[in-house]
Amino acid sequence: MSKIQLNNIWQKIVALLFSSVYSSACSAIGLFLMLKVMGLNSYGTLMLAFSYITIVGVLFNLQSYDSFVRFMPEYERNEKKNQLISQLFITDIITALIAFFISILLYYPLMKIFSWNHELSRCYLILSFFIIFNIKGTFDGIYRYYNFFNWISIRDTISASILLVFYFLGYVLNLDIYYFSLILVIQPMLRLVFDFMYLIKVQEKIKLKFYMNVSIDKKVLKFNFISNLTSHVDLPIKHLTPIIIASIIGVDSLGFFKVLERFGNIIRVFISVFSQFFGSEISRLISLGRISDVLKLGRKFTFVCLFFGFVVTIIYYFLIKKITFNDFVFTEINVIDSSLYVLYMFIISSMFYQHSVAIYSGLEVKVLKLAMLINCIYLILLIPISLSFSLMGVILFQILQSITIFVIKDSFIRGKYNVHPSV
Repeated sequence: MSKIQLNNIWQKIVALLFSSVYSSACSAIGLFLMLKVMGLNSYGTLMLAFSYITIVGVLFNLQSYDSFVRFMPEYERNEKKNQLISQLFITDIITALIAFFISILLYYPLMKIFSWNHELSRCYLILSFFIIFNIKGTFDGIYRYYNFFNWISIRDTISASILLVFYFLGYVLNLDIYYFSLILVIQPMLRLVFDFMYLIKVQEKIKLKFYMNVSIDKKVLKFNFISNLTSHVDLPIKHLTPIIIASIIGVDSLGFFKVLERFGNIIRVFISVFSQFFGSEISRLISLGRISDVLKLGRKFTFVCLFFGFVVTIIYYFLIKKITFNDFVFTEINVIDSSLYVLYMFIISSMFYQHSVAIYSGLEVKVLKLAMLINCIYLILLIPISLSFSLMGVILFQILQSITIFVIKDSFIRGKYNVHPSV
């Protein structure tokens, strides 16, 4: 690449990094304010309700980002990009509505089966509207594919600032759990409004026309369904583990676990920037037959990330032992549990490129079967592990589950392309 091209890439990466760090900082402050008002128990209840909603969204609300990146090079060559974009937008909207109605239909049965209290029941109903506004897949595909990364940075920065104001108001006015449930609904609503406004602005620049009467490409629809299922089934712990933790270990432990998740996401901020920026480039390189280049760079990144992760985890372990938490939302923090979670974040971040390579290479069905098998075993064993080893056992089991999937998925990729393990 020329020096100008490299400078342009780094400018966009830095912009994405700034917005991601800023958004994470706002989220961390918002979490602190929310915990000061609600406490761990109510926060755990809110996150438990959100876990139920997330599962419904995962199963029925498709996000078409991967389909966009996978098929857009082919559709652009055939001058059919508007047909693809229209189909994906319609799919996102229809599945969001279907998922919302399913969440309402499931309300009464879930409430009876799991003996929800009044607080959890009302939070579930409020959070069900999160699904309607969570329409982001095709928007993400357009903005990343056409390099509107500056807009992504601006959107995320503005949204994070607005949400922080809402959190601050909740803290100052000492508002209840239902107010903070509404904030979770406002988050995708803001994003959707901003994305829609910007798409209108750049519509002519990318020569976009939206068609209501568009023929459905079954190949795209099938890939869309499988890639969504694979993306979420690949790490079901994010959606199902909280329910198991709340049922077996307790709502307080769930609250602490969700706090670890929120702070763990700060670590993943840096990885998400690379994932956002290079996802579409991976698809292009694969279509050009340059899979070896992708794998070489990916393996180097994995090694550096894991080495850095072990160093950070060791430093964190010794630092956190010296910190006292008086006047904070915790009286103490379990050093081993939180240190293991820091390491876990680095492990799953180190293989960010692998998912893109697998699904853009036509391995989506094989990867889906793998994820379903490993995760069924995981969910069966998680209950006795939770009973025996509490939260530390859950986190260690997450690490084992993710490494197992990464190793086997890597063998699938090497087998398809006949690539030597050292590549």
